[in-house]
Amino acid sequence: MLKDERQKGKVNWYAEKELWEGFKSFGLVKKTIEKSDGTKVEEKRYYISSLLLNINLFSYAIRTHWNVENKLHWQMDFTFKCDDNTTMNKKALYNLQIIKKFCLTILNEVKKLQNRSLKRIRKSISRNLEKETVEIFKILCNFDTSTISKVR
Repeated sequence: MLKDERQKGKVNWYAEKELWEGFKSFGLVKKTIEKSDGTKVEEKRYYISSLLLNINLFSYAIRTHWNVENKLHWQMDFTFKCDDNTTMNKKALYNLQIIKKFCLTILNEVKKLQNRSLKRIRKSISRNLEKETVEIFKILCNFDTSTISKVR
């Protein structure tokens, strides 16, 4: 799809949708963002799905997707600076991501009890590793394992 077609709102790109394996529906989310200077920017996002969706289910799926994006991906970048990572080896990068997600889960459990930002918790751990590690393990002893299946 050409840029000028996107800007005009044309959706000619789905003309051959019968060729798309598993295609059942598509949706459009139109978002208006008001910037700090008062200007408004309209953004459109198209979604392709293998499910037959009604508007309520579609809205729920989109909100759930962005909830994950905001809670996990944003935190991974903000807390662990993942976007600044220059690791070139794919296996090493994958392993680092697993470790960081594990640490993020632990930090979120600590946050529930200490009511501090993840950044402050990390700083506190770095300043007093032995004491903080003991506290974290105490928290983990009471960790609710039913939340593990929700983390992805």
